[in-house]
Amino acid sequence: MIIAHPVNAVSRRLSLCMIVRDEAEWIEPFLEHHAPNVDEAVVVDTGSSDGTDAAAERAGARVVRIKWPNSFAAARNMALAEATGDWILTLDADEWITDDDMAALRRLAEEGNADAFVLTTRTYTDDSQIVGWAPAHGAEPAHSPEPAQDAALARGLAGYIDVPLIRLHRNDPRILFEGEIHELLAPSVDRAGLITAPSGVIIHHYKELKPAGSAREKNRRYLELSRAKAQRLQTDAHAFEEWGQAAFECGEFAVAAEAFARAIGLAPGVEKYAVEHGLALTRAGRAPEAAAAYEQALSRLGETAELLAGYGESLLTARRPAEAAAALRRCLSLQSNHPRAAVNLSAALIDLGDLPGALQACECARQANPKDDLVFLNAAIAMQGLGRTTEAIETLRQALALNPNRSQTKEALRRLTGEG
Repeated sequence: MIIAHPVNAVSRRLSLCMIVRDEAEWIEPFLEHHAPNVDEAVVVDTGSSDGTDAAAERAGARVVRIKWPNSFAAARNMALAEATGDWILTLDADEWITDDDMAALRRLAEEGNADAFVLTTRTYTDDSQIVGWAPAHGAEPAHSPEPAQDAALARGLAGYIDVPLIRLHRNDPRILFEGEIHELLAPSVDRAGLITAPSGVIIHHYKELKPAGSAREKNRRYLELSRAKAQRLQTDAHAFEEWGQAAFECGEFAVAAEAFARAIGLAPGVEKYAVEHGLALTRAGRAPEAAAAYEQALSRLGETAELLAGYGESLLTARRPAEAAAALRRCLSLQSNHPRAAVNLSAALIDLGDLPGALQACECARQANPKDDLVFLNAAIAMQGLGRTTEAIETLRQALALNPNRSQTKEALRRLTGEG
């Protein structure tokens, strides 16, 4: 395939810039989709061993091969330096912009009413335990008016996390990425006094569809880079949050808790840091400490759905189900479709013996995220307690189909049927 200029080419040229490594499965469909809407594609390959670079060349991209510089910003800036267009769009191979939104980006570049534009990176995931997760179905204001289109773009994943980032900007040597990891353009744009504006465009991101092995390797690399970044930027709260997030992804919850605590010390007014700190403490087996940390945050920041959801989980884990249920109900009064709060409420109500209430909470959680196996496990436990054994067995099988590795589900099914 040869990259073609758009039929109705505009006067300002648009360059697509990417860095890649072992993306052979993704690169050709990606370029076939996006290439007709750009004037050139620049691909910096940082050491692929699966033929990604050759596949990109076959698709018409200009490929630059480099040794991995141990910095995402440095690699991306090499791609920017190769771009010849008036405007630059930065994407990754597991990202996707619809044709309509690509046309909107070209209009923004042609009109030139700002120097840089913010796009929303929408990362799809089934994991509704992540702070800020939203369902990919329903009538949330952030969704398009066409639910079927939302479902198709989600590619079978249950929900997403939105992050706004500058991804389209003028080809200006003052605009560069900064940061070894979670690299950003915004600091250089702000320092140069340039104008930033919203674009209204969504980048659909599908990292969860990649093989688990490649994700684990990438998470370990992210952990090392984020640790180095935080140690270098000792007064940067966001750098410590990034370290905490990377440690959390790798299951190093005690390290994550310490990193989030450092972020709170530098920026005590940021709710997200407090939520993440409490979750890390809870997962590290320090639930009483997590509950105390949430109480301090609630006193300092006021009641929010995310803080109450985390507080309720910490209380549940600390075996305080009545208090947990109260906190989780307050959360759901603020955000009725909060999946993590609903599933934890079901567990608290099971502990309290309110099995019909637990089933109601499970249904609320299921509507928000029908792919959370814990919803089905808790529902099955409640059904069994109500004497609905046949339904409980079928529901446990649904839970096991969603997550074949959860030992509690296997044990519950074995007790009822001898299976597993």
